Amino acid sequence: MRFYVLASGSKGNCTVVRYKKTCLMIDCGITKRYLTEHLAKYGMSLDSITACVFTHSHSDHIKGVKALRGIPLYAPFEIKDCPDERDVVPYEPFQIGDLKVLPVKLSHDAPETVGYIVAGDEKLVSITDTGYISERNFRLIQNAEYYIFEANHDVEMLMRTNRPAMLKARIISDVGHMNNTDAGIILSGVIGAGTREIVLAHLSEEANDPELALDTVRDVMTENGVSLMGIRLRAASQHESLEGGNL
Repeated sequence: MRFYVLASGSKGNCTVVRYKKTCLMIDCGITKRYLTEHLAKYGMSLDSITACVFTHSHSDHIKGVKALRGIPLYAPFEIKDCPDERDVVPYEPFQIGDLKVLPVKLSHDAPETVGYIVAGDEKLVSITDTGYISERNFRLIQNAEYYIFEANHDVEMLMRTNRPAMLKARIISDVGHMNNTDAGIILSGVIGAGTREIVLAHLSEEANDPELALDTVRDVMTENGVSLMGIRLRAASQHESLEGGNL
């Protein structure tokens, strides 16, 4: 299994998971030009995409949907002008090509937000846009090979921004976004002997910094007695793509 985080952040999100003959896209919140350029970087095109699954209806996850004309779309919400959209129901698994897909319910201020557990011979967990991780999800995401996991903000940096107080309160709430420290705590409890790679995702450009996010998660995991020996830890970017998985 390979994965490609083409973009990650509040301006646009898109990831592709590739396994055998299947190329599964998770979200398409980027322009068609950016999408085609970065797919080509990894030897893919829009014709390569088997299907796209969406996490929720915020524009940074769905604004590029028109580029996917003719590609099967799956979502936990209604996609405008897409009568053939397949419904996604939390905790009801479905098959897309060679991949088994399990949507898990997340806590965010968009209706029916989900994350995805994608499995072939390996398991990838993709969870962003959530204020916390439920006990049910905590059990389900144990010991995956790959994690694409939200570390949206540093709380102190967020509070120093010029954002309105209501927006700050929304971000740190249970229906907002997970911060660096909480990401480290959750990851400390779910990674296992099979884990090979962690990608921190959906980093805020104003209220976070890639090195700070990485250092915080690394420090929290170390404090919790968790070794990152043999595990690749990186941060995804808003403007640059990232390749991971079994290379």
